[in-house]
Amino acid sequence: MKYIINFNPRMIKEPKNKEKNIKSVLERVIYLTFIELSNEGLIDLDIINNPLSFKCDLIRDRVLNKLNDLNLNATPFEVQNILDCDVHGHSILILEDEEEIYLIDPSYSQFFLKENCHEDKYLINQEKQMVLLTPDPGYYYLNNPHHINIARRIMEKGFIKLNQNTAKVYFDSFYKLRRGYSGFLETTGKTTELSGQTYLNSILKLKEKSKKSSFK
Repeated sequence: MKYIINFNPRMIKEPKNKEKNIKSVLERVIYLTFIELSNEGLIDLDIINNPLSFKCDLIRDRVLNKLNDLNLNATPFEVQNILDCDVHGHSILILEDEEEIYLIDPSYSQFFLKENCHEDKYLINQEKQMVLLTPDPGYYYLNNPHHINIARRIMEKGFIKLNQNTAKVYFDSFYKLRRGYSGFLETTGKTTELSGQTYLNSILKLKEKSKKSSFK
């Protein structure tokens, strides 16, 4: 197995649910995106054997276009901008539907390859107290196995409803593996904890900032 977590990528299978609720719409949009990109020769639907490495921009933007066509309120984000620190670069969508918020990340599974999720992937300059390289975000779950079901849900469906708990788990998987001096402190046990609400607030602030700049 290539991955540290067993998962069944249901997003590449045609959804049976024909209801009009937002979850059903997301399932169909993500499925149609994968079929479209596969037909264009841009991705391989055999995700288990052909990971989605470096496909986040491509998939994110194609899903965004389809959601825009449906007049759904989706906003593109870069994880590193939400966290405002040096982490693995990654492109995602945030969708607001009435009182609910959804994280859309169909390529999250790329960060769970065994070859990139082990301690040997750390490159640390001890003299300068700097983390230069880290394992992929999947490594976080090896140390926090009680959160694996949240990761698996995203890997299988390509999205998850965001609340304080899911936001903390997802963004911690990037934040806990940040680089630089603060990343060095993390490796020594001097951890910094951010709440799920802090991550959600950062998303809302970036969205408001984006709205203001678009009106200039």
